[in-house]
Amino acid sequence: MKWLFICCTIFLFQTVGFAQVSDAFTDNDFTSNPTWTGETSKFQVSNQKLQLNGLPANDTAFLETSNAVFRNTEWSFVIQLNFAPSDNNLLRVYLMSNTANLKSPTLQGYYLKMGENGSADALELYRQNGPTHTLVTRGTNGRFANPQQIGVKVVRDSLGNWELYTDTSLTSGYQLEITGFDSTFQSTQSFGFWCKYTTSNKSNFYFDNV
Repeated sequence: MKWLFICCTIFLFQTVGFAQVSDAFTDNDFTSNPTWTGETSKFQVSNQKLQLNGLPANDTAFLETSNAVFRNTEWSFVIQLNFAPSDNNLLRVYLMSNTANLKSPTLQGYYLKMGENGSADALELYRQNGPTHTLVTRGTNGRFANPQQIGVKVVRDSLGNWELYTDTSLTSGYQLEITGFDSTFQSTQSFGFWCKYTTSNKSNFYFDNV
């Protein structure tokens, strides 16, 4: 019985340790393999990319998928924003969230932010604790000031050290953008995208190769 317990423990450790989420949307679907949930009516898959398909109004929308891995973890994805980001048109990528509802007033986690007024738009990592949003680290000014398609990779070790990389050529030539440290939260349930948009940009957010 003791030997069986040890074997089961090792198996579970290996299963959790190597769990991953992967979706290139080549099946033109986000309802399975993996399953994305949230405000599903505001998203669609178009030309093998996940696309915001929001209401014709100033609004927000989110989509998430389950993920419990965050130690010694790498997140990577391609973002295409067909507009110049601002306070009214911006993106958050929730790397860690303790809830599947990315609009929850009690959400605890970490997200990347792209979008601010002016021309200094940078890649930023924030910690969110309910209504409190705290900047952890900030990248190069102007990196997200214009419409573009860009690869992003984030690496977090077991201690809470963060490394953020970008690839402007989409050829896997990632360049280190910024580093930071924050180990406040030690659990996660979800990964997802949160979009704030005006009517004119209700379909101008795209995501791929998650």
